[in-house]
Amino acid sequence: MDLSLFKVKDSLWVDIIHPELDGDLSFELAGPSHPRTLQAQRDFQDRLAKGRRKRLDADELTAIGNEALAARILSWKGLEWEGKPLECNQENAIKILGSKNLAFIADQISRALGDNDSFFGK
Repeated sequence: MDLSLFKVKDSLWVDIIHPELDGDLSFELAGPSHPRTLQAQRDFQDRLAKGRRKRLDADELTAIGNEALAARILSWKGLEWEGKPLECNQENAIKILGSKNLAFIADQISRALGDNDSFFGK
C-alpha cells in the first residue's frame, strides 16, 4: 500500500442535530493536522502540566476541555444569540460549549473530533 496516497482533510463541517433546532446549525472543525489543532494540543498539555502543581477540580478540567474544543472551531453557520448572528471567535465558542443548556452541541462536536476517520478521504 502506498502510504503517500493518504491525505487528511484540513477541516470538516458537522451538522448539529436537535429536535428543537428550527434551521441549520453547522460547525466547521479543524482536522487533526490543522495548525489550530496542533496549537490547541500544545496549550492543553501545558495547562494540564501546570495543573499538576495543584489539584484541578471538575470545573477547571471542563473549562480546559472546552477551550481545547473551542480552538478547533474554525467557523459556524446558523448560530444566533439573543436573536442576532453571533461572531465566531474563541470567546463565543467557549460561551456556547460551556452552556449547560447547550451540552448537546459540545457532545456532538467532541464526537466528531474524536472520529478521525471522518477527516480522511476525498
